[in-house]
Amino acid sequence: MSEEVFARSGELVTYTTVHVKRPGLPAPYSLGQIRLHSQGPLVFGQLRELPERMELPPEVSVVIGDDGHTPWYWFVPERPGSDDEVSEGDAAS
Repeated sequence: MSEEVFARSGELVTYTTVHVKRPGLPAPYSLGQIRLHSQGPLVFGQLRELPERMELPPEVSVVIGDDGHTPWYWFVPERPGSDDEVSEGDAAS
């Protein structure tokens, strides 16, 4: 197994807002599929801070949570200067 490095930002491909709460996750919340830049993979994750109206398709950036934080990562609308790369382990553990 080898470590892969992925872009920290991508394009939101599709998303939905869920209105049924889950343990530790109050409703409503949004989930989406993001195509990471630099020919990165299509990833699934929680979306936060989405505006009511946005330019399509929106650019989003990954946020890595603190140790023990759930979820471990999520996506927010992209901010200037947020196109750093993240290693696969940083985004998924």
